[in-house]
Amino acid sequence: MSEIVCKCGVLIMKSYGNGKTKIRSKILVFDDSLNKSFAVCRSCGEEHEVPVKIGPQPIARSISHFIFDKK
Repeated sequence: MSEIVCKCGVLIMKSYGNGKTKIRSKILVFDDSLNKSFAVCRSCGEEHEVPVKIGPQPIARSISHFIFDKK
């Protein structure tokens, strides 16, 4: 998954191939019941599934990290 574009034309996520990925959204939503995460479009508010998870163990006290699933 290298790019996610909303149906309204707004770029949500883009991988640049050099280890960098940018997500442009209003907010990220993590749904533990579905084990999925979603980026909300800045323009129309539609949710798009993104390959981001909250790490199972914190890096430091009470600070979690994000993990990109390479799908």
